[in-house]
This record gives sequence, C-alpha cells and structure tokens, in this order.
Amino acid sequence: MAGRNHNPATGLNLRPDYHPLDGTPLLHLQRRLPPPEIHLIEDRIAAQSREIRTLLLDNQRLAATHVALKQDVLAARQDLRRLSATASSVKAERDAQVREVYERSVKLEVEARCNGGLQAELDRIRADIKELRDEGEELAEELTDVNGDIASTRSELQQLPDIKAEIGIMRREIHRGRYSENACFYFEFA
Repeated sequence: MAGRNHNPATGLNLRPDYHPLDGTPLLHLQRRLPPPEIHLIEDRIAAQSREIRTLLLDNQRLAATHVALKQDVLAARQDLRRLSATASSVKAERDAQVREVYERSVKLEVEARCNGGLQAELDRIRADIKELRDEGEELAEELTDVNGDIASTRSELQQLPDIKAEIGIMRREIHRGRYSENACFYFEFA
C-alpha cells in the first residue's frame, strides 16, 4: 500500500543515458559523432549563419533601394506635373501677350492711316512688337528647355520597370539561396 502512488523506475525509462524528450540515448549519439565532425558541423552552421546575415543585409539594402526608387519616381512625377503646369501657364501668358500686342498694333495701324501724324507712335509700337517677339522667342526657348526636362524625366521613368525587374530577380535569388541553405541544413541533419 505504501508504494501505490509511485511509478516504478523502469516504467519511466529513467536510465542515465536516456533523455525523456526525444527517446534517443545521449551517450549513443555522442559516440556516433567524433569531435572533428562536430567542429566541422559547427563551422558549417557558423558559415551558413554568416551567409544568412549577409543575405538579410542584402535584402534590407534592396528594400531601402526600392523605397528610395519609389520616392524618386513620385518626386519625378510631381516635377513632371509641375513642369507641365508651368509650361502651360508660360505658353498661355506668352500667347496672351502676343495677342494683346498684335491687337494694339492693328488698332494703331488703323489709327495711323486715319491720322497721318502718328508715324512716331507706330514706330514705337513696332519696336515694342519686336521686343515682345524677342521675349516670345526667349519664352519659346524656355519652353523647349522645359520640354527637354519633361522628356528626360520620362526617359528616367521608363527605366524604372527595368530596375524593379532587377530587384525582383535579386529577391528571387535571395529566396532561392535561403531555400537551398535551409534545405542543405535540414538534409545534413536528417
């Protein structure tokens, strides 16, 4: 009656070389792997750990590059919108000025024909027209520069899919590398 609540030692398999969690004799496992092989395995695990850390750093760097590229694309798109709006407003302003000067010159020419003494005024207006044409040419050159900026921004935006594709390829290679490292690691210990 006194031993009714106690299990026998043989029922629990509590031998000195038996581990209750995995059921394998510890001494038997230690006898199978000589010390040099243990060091080789530890070295291999350390190398794989370093390589995994390198891959993680590469992945973080690629993610940061991806975010920076996205920000660059957004900034380029905003610049493109701003440049387009500026080009439109410059063109509209230039057209309005040219139209105004043209209307003034037509009106003054009609008045000059009616009044023979307005030749000096007509000469001044012609000088103004020439000056405004020169300004119009300068504005046209600025518009050409703005259009060149827009074209270069578009060409940069066209390179973005290639960069994204390269990032995708590098990510797949990293995933393949991780998978092969994990697979090799599991196959070696299986």
